Amino acid sequence: MELLKDFSVEAFVQLSTTLEMNPKTIRDKYVALCQWSCKMGSQARSHLAYHLGRIGQHDLAQRIDIGYYPKHAEVREQAHVYSVVTDEELVNCARHIDSGADLSLLAAHLGISTDTATNTPTNALGMLKWWKQQHTTQAYKKKLINIFTSSGSCFEKASRLLSGDGAEKPNMKTVMQSIGDECAPKWYDLGLQLDVPDITLRIIEKDCQNNCKDAIRKMIQEWLHLCSKPTWRTVALSLRTIHMDSLANDVERKYCQQ
Repeated sequence: MELLKDFSVEAFVQLSTTLEMNPKTIRDKYVALCQWSCKMGSQARSHLAYHLGRIGQHDLAQRIDIGYYPKHAEVREQAHVYSVVTDEELVNCARHIDSGADLSLLAAHLGISTDTATNTPTNALGMLKWWKQQHTTQAYKKKLINIFTSSGSCFEKASRLLSGDGAEKPNMKTVMQSIGDECAPKWYDLGLQLDVPDITLRIIEKDCQNNCKDAIRKMIQEWLHLCSKPTWRTVALSLRTIHMDSLANDVERKYCQQ
């Protein structure tokens, strides 16, 4: 089968074990995986990528499904803070810096010299834009979060906002109101990205049959129960991974920029 052509022997063995297949020979494992892929139909690609990620075959997972993030929701959170900060995020951070903040301390941590520069920015937004201009493609959110953290408690709100921790925490009611109807047809794919165990998703699929609205409700309920730190940032990143960018943008605008 086309999806399986790049698999190594090691990948076949690990994947068949993960999927609880027990054929003895490599050929039998290949046949079993082909049968499993055919049974999954249009969902085979995303499912294969998910399970390959679980066993550490990240490069192979990405080749199979380019939309697949390297490991799981926690890693996608890390990928978020290691992306380049946007101008819109700088504006939001500046708005959340306390009025009593020591801007001279922030300037020092940002590398701004107030002694030699004649056009030194005097407000938080100007300083943050100067910092980004100096670092360009290396202006990672993680770097700025560390700067905020080291600059004192006055910058805590901005730090939490940039990391995604400052937003309202998701609950059953708000998640269903925000994404329930539109995302219901892709509830299984979303569940995979939210790290709801595959066996749990299959049970939900069997119980709800073709009722996608009930299925996404039960899936979100399981995610909120299993996840130790559910965030709207995770929801947005997961939506983006399954190519629901418009809905992801709505979630970020409403819940991740408070």
